Amino acid sequence: MAGNIIPLLQKQIIFTTMDHQTHVKVPLFLEKSYQSLTIEWGYDPQIVPDIQARKWIAEALPRYFPGELPKVETFLPLINLLTISIAQAENYVGCRHHKAPAQVIYLSEKESSEGFLPCAITAGQWEIQLNLHSVRSDVAVTMRVSGEEMA
Repeated sequence: MAGNIIPLLQKQIIFTTMDHQTHVKVPLFLEKSYQSLTIEWGYDPQIVPDIQARKWIAEALPRYFPGELPKVETFLPLINLLTISIAQAENYVGCRHHKAPAQVIYLSEKESSEGFLPCAITAGQWEIQLNLHSVRSDVAVTMRVSGEEMA
C-alpha cells in the first residue's frame, strides 16, 4: 500500500540571459523522512525565438570560425538548456544532463531515475541545483516536489 503524497515545494522562477552559464540553488528542508521523492520540473521556451537566436549566433561565429563565416541558419534552432543536480546534505545524489524541457525525477532507497543514485529520503537539508547551461531568452522554470509518506 502506497503512502499519501505530500506537496513539499512549488516554485516558479524566471531567468534572463544574465543568468546564462550559472547555477542556482533551490534549498529543500524535509522535516521528516519519506518513502520517495518526486521532482516534476520544466522550462519554457526550449527554443530561443528566431530574432534573438540569430543575434546570439552571429555574435558567436567569429570566435569559432576565423575567416569566412558559416551561415547563421546552419545553427538554428538555438535552444535554451537547463538541467538539475540533487544533493542530500553533503551527499551528491546525481544529475541527468538531458535536453527534455519537462522532466519527472523519482528518488527512493530502492530505485531512482536515470542519473540519480538510489537513496533513503531522510529528514534534513536537501538541495536542488538548477544548472543554466544556455539561457539565450527569458525562461520560466516551474518545479513541484512531493514526498510519498512511509507506508
